[in-house]
Amino acid sequence: MSKRTKLLGLAFFLLLAGTSWYFFSPHETSPPPAKTEPPKIIVYVCGSVKRPGVVELSSPCRVHDAIKACGDLTKRADATSVNMALPLNDGDQIEVKEKSPASINALAAAEKGKVNINTADEKALDKLPGIGPSMAKHIIEHREKNGPFKDTDALKNVRGIGAAKLQRLQDFICV
Repeated sequence: MSKRTKLLGLAFFLLLAGTSWYFFSPHETSPPPAKTEPPKIIVYVCGSVKRPGVVELSSPCRVHDAIKACGDLTKRADATSVNMALPLNDGDQIEVKEKSPASINALAAAEKGKVNINTADEKALDKLPGIGPSMAKHIIEHREKNGPFKDTDALKNVRGIGAAKLQRLQDFICV
Protein backbone atom coordinates (compact mmCIF):
# COMPACT_ATOMS: atom_id res chain seq x y z
CA MET A 1 0.00 0.00 0.00
CA SER A 2 1.21 3.36 -0.80
CA LYS A 3 1.82 6.02 1.74
CA ARG A 4 -0.92 8.12 0.25
CA THR A 5 -3.50 5.34 0.56
CA LYS A 6 -2.52 4.76 4.19
CA LEU A 7 -2.99 8.48 4.97
CA LEU A 8 -6.36 8.55 3.25
CA GLY A 9 -7.46 5.47 5.19
CA LEU A 10 -6.31 7.00 8.47
CA ALA A 11 -8.12 10.26 7.68
CA PHE A 12 -11.29 8.34 6.81
CA PHE A 13 -11.01 6.32 10.04
CA LEU A 14 -10.56 9.46 12.14
CA LEU A 15 -13.50 11.13 10.42
CA LEU A 16 -15.69 8.09 11.01
CA ALA A 17 -14.63 7.80 14.68
CA GLY A 18 -15.18 11.51 15.36
CA THR A 19 -18.61 11.49 13.75
CA SER A 20 -19.65 8.37 15.68
CA TRP A 21 -18.45 9.86 18.95
CA TYR A 22 -20.38 13.11 18.29
CA PHE A 23 -23.68 11.41 17.46
CA PHE A 24 -23.60 8.51 19.92
CA SER A 25 -22.01 9.94 23.06
CA PRO A 26 -24.23 11.66 25.66
CA HIS A 27 -24.13 15.44 25.56
CA GLU A 28 -24.95 17.80 28.36
CA THR A 29 -28.10 19.64 27.39
CA SER A 30 -29.55 22.49 29.33
CA PRO A 31 -33.10 21.96 30.53
CA PRO A 32 -35.78 24.08 28.89
CA PRO A 33 -36.17 27.41 30.65
CA ALA A 34 -38.67 27.23 33.49
CA LYS A 35 -41.91 29.08 32.91
CA THR A 36 -41.84 32.14 35.10
CA GLU A 37 -44.91 34.07 36.05
CA PRO A 38 -44.89 37.79 35.37
CA PRO A 39 -43.78 39.83 38.35
CA LYS A 40 -46.49 41.00 40.72
CA ILE A 41 -46.99 44.57 41.87
CA ILE A 42 -49.08 45.91 44.72
CA VAL A 43 -50.98 49.19 44.40
CA TYR A 44 -53.45 51.08 46.57
CA VAL A 45 -56.71 52.29 45.01
CA CYS A 46 -58.85 54.75 46.96
CA GLY A 47 -61.66 57.21 46.40
CA SER A 48 -64.68 56.63 44.22
CA VAL A 49 -64.30 52.91 43.44
CA LYS A 50 -66.67 50.17 44.56
CA ARG A 51 -64.12 48.29 46.72
CA PRO A 52 -61.18 50.57 47.59
CA GLY A 53 -58.05 48.93 48.96
CA VAL A 54 -54.74 47.26 48.20
CA VAL A 55 -54.68 45.04 45.11
CA GLU A 56 -52.05 42.72 43.66
CA LEU A 57 -51.69 42.75 39.88
CA SER A 58 -49.50 41.06 37.29
CA SER A 59 -47.02 43.45 35.75
CA PRO A 60 -47.16 45.15 33.30
CA CYS A 61 -50.52 46.72 34.07
CA ARG A 62 -52.32 50.05 33.90
CA VAL A 63 -54.58 52.18 36.10
CA HIS A 64 -57.57 50.69 34.27
CA ASP A 65 -56.59 47.20 35.50
CA ALA A 66 -56.33 48.34 39.12
CA ILE A 67 -59.72 50.06 39.02
CA LYS A 68 -61.32 46.94 37.50
CA ALA A 69 -59.75 44.87 40.31
CA CYS A 70 -61.54 47.16 42.78
CA GLY A 71 -64.95 46.57 41.23
CA ASP A 72 -64.88 49.56 38.85
CA LEU A 73 -65.89 53.20 39.36
CA THR A 74 -68.90 54.30 41.40
CA LYS A 75 -71.67 56.45 39.89
CA ARG A 76 -70.21 59.48 41.66
CA ALA A 77 -66.69 58.92 40.28
CA ASP A 78 -65.11 61.52 38.05
CA ALA A 79 -63.49 59.29 35.41
CA THR A 80 -61.46 62.24 34.14
CA SER A 81 -59.67 62.58 37.50
CA VAL A 82 -57.33 59.68 36.62
CA ASN A 83 -55.46 58.66 33.49
CA MET A 84 -56.78 55.14 32.85
CA ALA A 85 -53.91 54.35 30.44
CA LEU A 86 -51.10 55.21 32.85
CA PRO A 87 -48.68 52.31 33.49
CA LEU A 88 -48.38 51.25 37.14
CA ASN A 89 -45.38 50.49 39.35
CA ASP A 90 -45.16 48.63 42.63
CA GLY A 91 -46.33 50.83 45.50
CA ASP A 92 -48.36 53.29 43.40
CA GLN A 93 -51.49 54.95 44.80
CA ILE A 94 -54.46 55.75 42.60
CA GLU A 95 -57.06 58.20 43.88
CA VAL A 96 -60.33 58.47 41.99
CA LYS A 97 -62.04 61.74 42.83
CA GLU A 98 -65.79 62.30 43.02
CA LYS A 99 -67.67 64.55 40.66
CA SER A 100 -68.38 68.03 41.96
CA PRO A 101 -71.65 68.42 43.90
CA ALA A 102 -73.06 70.57 41.10
CA SER A 103 -72.47 67.90 38.48
CA ILE A 104 -73.88 65.21 40.82
CA ASN A 105 -77.04 67.32 41.30
CA ALA A 106 -77.30 67.87 37.56
CA LEU A 107 -76.95 64.12 36.98
CA ALA A 108 -79.63 63.33 39.57
CA ALA A 109 -81.92 65.95 38.08
CA ALA A 110 -81.40 64.61 34.58
CA GLU A 111 -82.27 61.13 35.82
CA LYS A 112 -85.52 62.53 37.25
CA GLY A 113 -86.21 64.49 34.06
CA LYS A 114 -85.79 67.91 35.71
CA VAL A 115 -84.12 70.93 34.14
CA ASN A 116 -81.22 72.43 36.06
CA ILE A 117 -81.82 76.19 36.03
CA ASN A 118 -78.09 76.81 36.62
CA THR A 119 -76.88 74.91 33.57
CA ALA A 120 -79.81 74.80 31.13
CA ASP A 121 -79.57 76.64 27.86
CA GLU A 122 -82.31 78.76 26.33
CA LYS A 123 -83.79 75.83 24.42
CA ALA A 124 -84.16 73.67 27.57
CA LEU A 125 -85.65 76.54 29.60
CA ASP A 126 -88.13 77.34 26.82
CA LYS A 127 -89.63 73.83 27.17
CA LEU A 128 -90.67 74.50 30.79
CA PRO A 129 -94.37 75.26 31.38
CA GLY A 130 -95.05 79.00 31.28
CA ILE A 131 -91.52 79.88 30.08
CA GLY A 132 -91.14 81.14 26.56
CA PRO A 133 -88.07 82.31 24.63
CA SER A 134 -88.19 85.77 26.21
CA MET A 135 -88.44 84.46 29.80
CA ALA A 136 -85.68 81.91 29.08
CA LYS A 137 -83.42 84.81 28.05
CA HIS A 138 -84.29 86.68 31.28
CA ILE A 139 -83.37 83.62 33.37
CA ILE A 140 -80.01 83.23 31.61
CA GLU A 141 -79.25 86.97 31.87
CA HIS A 142 -80.05 86.92 35.60
CA ARG A 143 -77.82 83.85 36.09
CA GLU A 144 -74.93 85.42 34.18
CA LYS A 145 -75.21 88.72 36.04
CA ASN A 146 -75.79 87.38 39.60
CA GLY A 147 -74.23 83.92 39.53
CA PRO A 148 -75.92 80.55 39.93
CA PHE A 149 -79.23 80.20 41.72
CA LYS A 150 -78.80 78.89 45.28
CA ASP A 151 -82.18 77.14 45.19
CA THR A 152 -85.27 77.04 42.99
CA ASP A 153 -87.00 79.73 45.09
CA ALA A 154 -84.33 82.19 43.94
CA LEU A 155 -85.97 82.07 40.51
CA LYS A 156 -88.52 84.57 41.93
CA ASN A 157 -85.76 87.20 41.62
CA VAL A 158 -86.02 87.00 37.84
CA ARG A 159 -88.25 89.72 36.39
CA GLY A 160 -91.55 88.16 35.31
CA ILE A 161 -91.51 85.14 37.60
CA GLY A 162 -93.81 85.35 40.58
CA ALA A 163 -94.95 82.90 43.23
CA ALA A 164 -97.68 81.36 41.04
CA LYS A 165 -95.37 80.74 38.06
CA LEU A 166 -92.67 79.35 40.36
CA GLN A 167 -95.21 76.96 41.90
CA ARG A 168 -96.05 75.58 38.43
CA LEU A 169 -92.31 75.10 37.71
CA GLN A 170 -91.29 73.35 40.96
CA ASP A 171 -91.87 69.81 39.66
CA PHE A 172 -89.79 70.47 36.53
CA ILE A 173 -86.73 72.35 37.82
CA CYS A 174 -83.76 71.88 40.11
CA VAL A 175 -80.40 73.50 40.92
